[in-house]
Amino acid sequence: MRSKPLFPALAVSLLLTVVSAAVLVSLYIHESRDPRWRVFDFTSRQATEAEIYGVADVPSIRSVTLSGKRRLRFGFTPPVRTKSWKTVAAGDGRVVAQGPHPEIVFGDTASNETYTFIPEDVHIPGEIKVLVSFFPKKGYSDAGLSWPDNYYTPYSSVHFTTRRPHSVDKWSGLPDDDPDVAEARRILEGHVDMDAPVLARAEQVLRFTMHELRNSDGIPSDEVSDASPLETYRLLSSGRGKGFCENRALVYYLFANAAGVKTRLVDIAGKFGPLKLTGHYFCESWLPEQASWFMVDPLFGVAHVSNPNGRLLHTLDIKKLYDTDTYTGCSALMYDAAGDSLAVRSADRFFAASKGYYNDIVMAYKFGYPRNRSYTHLEHFFRYPTLLYASFPLPRLFLVKTFPLAGLATGLAFSCLFGVLAATRRKNTRSQRS
Repeated sequence: MRSKPLFPALAVSLLLTVVSAAVLVSLYIHESRDPRWRVFDFTSRQATEAEIYGVADVPSIRSVTLSGKRRLRFGFTPPVRTKSWKTVAAGDGRVVAQGPHPEIVFGDTASNETYTFIPEDVHIPGEIKVLVSFFPKKGYSDAGLSWPDNYYTPYSSVHFTTRRPHSVDKWSGLPDDDPDVAEARRILEGHVDMDAPVLARAEQVLRFTMHELRNSDGIPSDEVSDASPLETYRLLSSGRGKGFCENRALVYYLFANAAGVKTRLVDIAGKFGPLKLTGHYFCESWLPEQASWFMVDPLFGVAHVSNPNGRLLHTLDIKKLYDTDTYTGCSALMYDAAGDSLAVRSADRFFAASKGYYNDIVMAYKFGYPRNRSYTHLEHFFRYPTLLYASFPLPRLFLVKTFPLAGLATGLAFSCLFGVLAATRRKNTRSQRS
């Protein structure tokens, strides 16, 4: 009985490989043409607040398990490399647990306590604090209920997430050795004190940006729209070009990173059918002392917005205040053109001017900018899609890539398999004939 030929199967596998590769290349070319993000595309996907605002530089809570009687064990992502943990009760400073794992041990009575996890000989930006309300099983039994011990966490200083967060450096997408960063650092000489604290440097960069671009408001040309951040600065500061919020944000983004203030780009836009939901472009800078991002808006000359307690707010914080109309008492450090300086103002001025945060918008958080010289399109196409935050489900266009990716992997695997089998069969046939 003659064996079935393998060449048709090999041909089908090769065809699947070629077609899948062609589709991927087509998607890649389509997505890499325009540096801007305006609508949902194949390299963006919806994400949670924890994924967007958690960073690998600050551990997030990955898991919580019961490791013993009334003993909660916490797991972090990324893992904290330490030999010993100490858990301290904030109320009286007592150590409630100490050992190789971050744990909280509870007694026989109900409690409502904030606990701080302290790793031995390891520095992490910010503290890991968790408020846990505990109610024992006996209390429920006394009330005639069969409920088990109850653990409730109304507050945590770090995020809960099952995904490993991205680093602050990866978010900025503009490494220190980028050629344009070196040039930007040279331009900043005499304008920014590189030895000043991060927040002071961010404020100095915002003032520099506002001063340099003071006469640049206007409709951008195609040249400006397609420019790198450094080229954008040269065009707008020289008077050879005009720009919108996006172009001004790019300038701050470049110089902030050059000054050692890690900064990422945020674009609020999106469409619902032909209806554009909103449109604005600005930045978020990383403040190590607060271990969080804070919003910077070069269009309105806002260096940062603070709540009544002095905490600097990020974009989603501000969005929530807009939605609930609870921004009374907030303040903003804003650029004063007349004095060419920064001054503290009531945040009402900023909130009244910037209406783009209202209603059901889409907020896009970007890993770098495609016109950066160090930007790698291929890496971002496959590994770092623009992360979107919205109050409604978004089109899952990123899944379109999974089909040609699966086809490419399957086609390659079967092509190799059938190719090896065909070669082996041919070799055996020749041996038999000889």
